Amino acid sequence: MVGIYFSGTGNSRYAVEFFCKEYDEAAKAFSIEDDNVIQAVKNEEMLVFAYPVQYSTVPKILRDFMIENKGLWKNKKVFVIATMGLFSGDGAGVLGRLLQQYGAEIIGGLHLKMPDSIGDEKVLKRPLEKNKELVKKAEQKISKSVQLLKAGKPTQEGIGILYRMAGFFGQRLYFGHKTKNYSDKLRVDADKCIGCGKCEKLCPMNNIKIVDKKVVQNNQCTMCYRCINNCPKQAMTLLGKTVVEQSVVSGTLLERGSEITLTVAIPMSVSAEESDTSGFEGSEDESSADESAVEENSTDEASDGENSQALSEDFAE
Repeated sequence: MVGIYFSGTGNSRYAVEFFCKEYDEAAKAFSIEDDNVIQAVKNEEMLVFAYPVQYSTVPKILRDFMIENKGLWKNKKVFVIATMGLFSGDGAGVLGRLLQQYGAEIIGGLHLKMPDSIGDEKVLKRPLEKNKELVKKAEQKISKSVQLLKAGKPTQEGIGILYRMAGFFGQRLYFGHKTKNYSDKLRVDADKCIGCGKCEKLCPMNNIKIVDKKVVQNNQCTMCYRCINNCPKQAMTLLGKTVVEQSVVSGTLLERGSEITLTVAIPMSVSAEESDTSGFEGSEDESSADESAVEENSTDEASDGENSQALSEDFAE
């Protein structure tokens, strides 16, 4: 088994890595941004995909990856994990049907609610303990799903006509057009932007460039929210008008085309922390220290229930 994922801020990576380890300690997961992903797929018969649902469908960056590499999926046995903030409809089924067109066998699906990472919208923001509870429930659900898979009875969430109807009438009918093309809705507040370049390094689409200390974009946003959640000045927005919360990604970002390490995303109130993402480019030990500090600072504010606060370093997004 090998895991394949696209993960804007870490939810889907966490889910698929947890799934793979539960199934086989030696199993590994690869981002579609990783140079090694193609070879990993060629070497394995069983694949587990994970991705964040957008309007009950697949992010365009992942859909394009599937189509560009359509020759890889023939005769592969595929299990699909869809992560979501609230509702996914047939999240697993949407990706599954695309893969079936290229000869894959879809053996099952799993839907997981995870901490919200849409930083410029107030909906779905939860206090610290609620986010911890979400992740714990997701882990338990993954463990049970793995047991069923090993028993030859894989979960079928997102698979079938009823799920498909829910996804279509619940979201795709009204919002499906938003993911047919890359978005041109990313906005940058020039008064806040300091031209630090973090967004340029993070963008999976190479959509952002820093020119003369200013952000220049190519209107090819895949709506992953990675840049918005890591901007140290909260200068970027997409669906909303103001950043109300950020999911800080720790780890090391290498050149695009190499592996991107997204370990723990920490939803935290912007007002509680000035969104210092210095730990992002530091060592893993330094990142863990930063995360502990963020959690400590945020826990006191978690009780107000208005914003999701820091997830501990034990949990990933």
